[in-house]
Amino acid sequence: MMNLDSLRFFRNRTKQITCPSCSNSSKQQSSKIAKNQTLICAHCGHYFTLTQRDKEKIS
Repeated sequence: MMNLDSLRFFRNRTKQITCPSCSNSSKQQSSKIAKNQTLICAHCGHYFTLTQRDKEKIS
């Protein structure tokens, strides 16, 4: 059971992501980043996905 708890903790972590449109930094869930889901900027509402190069920067 302890392994499942640690996986759940990792999934719920957040990372600081910078919007490519307005350059505003906001927190996004790590699980969305790992699944390559479309992210929404909290400031301007811009929809975007991270490229592999972007993912390497935040790791």
